[in-house]
Amino acid sequence: MATVGPNLCGVFGRRAGSAPGYPYSADVRALGITWDAETLNRWIAGPRAMAPGTHMTFIGLENPKDRTDLVAYLKVTSTAVPN
Repeated sequence: MATVGPNLCGVFGRRAGSAPGYPYSADVRALGITWDAETLNRWIAGPRAMAPGTHMTFIGLENPKDRTDLVAYLKVTSTAVPN
């Protein structure tokens, strides 16, 4: 099992469990969602609530403002033009 997750640059608009080269759990691959602000907010609140069999050790962020800030950061990095 990998110890570092997939690259999150470009996560907005990407299908869950589809970043190349990362061994996602079957639960994450089966989510059938595309990452957007709402789905990322739910995931960041508690990944195991969405995918109980995830390999992720991150337990989530309880504070809604922290989640909003993180989702905003991911949105910026998802739309940034690479050098």
